[in-house]
Amino acid sequence: MTNQSEICKARSLFLTRGILNENIIPKDIMQSWVRSKLHHISYEILDTCEHKAKIDYTNIGIKAKEIIQKIRNAQSEYSYIFVLDHQGQIIYKNVAHLNDIPDIKCFTEESIGTNAAGISLKSKEKALVSGCQHYNKNLINYITESLVVDKEKEEKFYIILLLTPLKYDKHHQKLYKQLEKLFTRKEEEERLLKDDHGQKSDEKGPVNPVNTEEDNIIEDEELLEESNKINSCKVFTLTKIEKETIREALNYYQWNLKKSSEALGISRSTLYRKLKEYDINK
Repeated sequence: MTNQSEICKARSLFLTRGILNENIIPKDIMQSWVRSKLHHISYEILDTCEHKAKIDYTNIGIKAKEIIQKIRNAQSEYSYIFVLDHQGQIIYKNVAHLNDIPDIKCFTEESIGTNAAGISLKSKEKALVSGCQHYNKNLINYITESLVVDKEKEEKFYIILLLTPLKYDKHHQKLYKQLEKLFTRKEEEERLLKDDHGQKSDEKGPVNPVNTEEDNIIEDEELLEESNKINSCKVFTLTKIEKETIREALNYYQWNLKKSSEALGISRSTLYRKLKEYDINK
């Protein structure tokens, strides 16, 4: 298992020379680091001037209020719990002020760099970022772990973020499991209800196969075989990841250069230059 010192060295190498080592840094973290660097996030200090506004609980929707009510029942002695909307804005937190880091208002990568919520906003999947995997220096002594709720809806979903000092890692794991159980149970019940309704309307419909222990063993063997094919230390440069990120943005916005440049956090002239530099064509 990769320790924090190796991650810190890899992070320093990325910040100074733009080199990324896939053997140490997971792909989702690497991509987030690249996005953070494109947004020119200062990893030394956060600007706290814009983070003074209080949360307005009167304008929170019913769904959000239900989530907050559940969060309030969760025990949290050492961790900070946040509820974020689909734009990364905080709509609830269980503490008034954070102890060692500035009071954060938004958890997007554009605001504070790599963190679990920022990755979840891009992927709509849960994420874990620990210690030096955070892009911002203020967060390197913390663990951020996110859980995406109500993600079936395209436009609106919520993120529950757990932020804990590294020294309370065991407490963090225990609390995150409680939160995961609390929110995934309801989603599972809703899914089973939909499946049951579908089977009643079409009795001749296909039945989902049962995943046996033997199937799991076969899958594990295949994964092991695949992992053995990977080189022990695969190094990628910032150029390659940056090129992939730019192409991903262009495809997402159907080659609308204005929207793509805004999403990447660069000017249109810089995007034009990079298209020519990397020979990216439609």
